[in-house]
Amino acid sequence: MSQSRNSVRDKLRKKLEEVNSKEGDSDWLRDLVEWLYQEMLEMEFTEHVGAGRYERTADRQGYRNGYRERQLHTRVGTPNLRVPRDRDGTFSTRLFERCQRSERALILALQQAYVTGVSTRKVRRISEKLCGAQFSKDQVSRMAQALDDVLDRRRQRPLGKNYPYVLIDARYE
Repeated sequence: MSQSRNSVRDKLRKKLEEVNSKEGDSDWLRDLVEWLYQEMLEMEFTEHVGAGRYERTADRQGYRNGYRERQLHTRVGTPNLRVPRDRDGTFSTRLFERCQRSERALILALQQAYVTGVSTRKVRRISEKLCGAQFSKDQVSRMAQALDDVLDRRRQRPLGKNYPYVLIDARYE
């Protein structure tokens, strides 16, 4: 275990030296995050299979079967990741599940803001502050148009029966 920690530290040290050597590169943080996520995917896959690359063990649970390309939208950019696959197709990373849940929560929050009357321009500004340039004007407008259709259907639906209500007019002195 400590050997794997040392190898990760060594890899991180080399990556940081590589990043420091690139002067004027504005995407150094995205590159570092991409590398870190890629290492996390490799470690998670090694744990799932029970053996490292080219390693022969009795505890092996499966075999590697290449990679698939995925993009992950983050606050620092969109890194391109290579997600490992196994022959049985049983590997599913927890990394994307976490990010997808937070992205769905963000979209629901932005939709709620729009439904309560916040303008699309303000919704786009909020999303830019939270996520960088993740949402474009078109994406926010499309989301708003879809919500407009849903809201119009809800507002114009027949109620079917009378709903009594009580009016109270009170003065406090």
